[in-house]
Amino acid sequence: MKSITPATYIINSHGHFFAVSSEIELQRLEGCRILSSKEEMYSLIIDEQCLDADEVIEEEIILTVDDGVWVSINGNTGINVCKLNPGEQMASFISRFVL
Repeated sequence: MKSITPATYIINSHGHFFAVSSEIELQRLEGCRILSSKEEMYSLIIDEQCLDADEVIEEEIILTVDDGVWVSINGNTGINVCKLNPGEQMASFISRFVL
């Protein structure tokens, strides 16, 4: 049985927000804010980006590892394999992520 890793909540410098449910090297994040709870992250996003709660839920990016591959899940795009550059760590991907 897989164990569930508590999520880490992160907002990057481009305003994208993530719930990461796998291990990540937090010290490698650049220009990101780490929040203590989903509620804190949602509250900040609602205030800073003038979104309502439903929009925040749709835009949240959930990152996890499935069979050794990082995948992202969100309300708009569904499930996708994260396209990491060779040798890139997930912390770098989060830090530079922009649409």
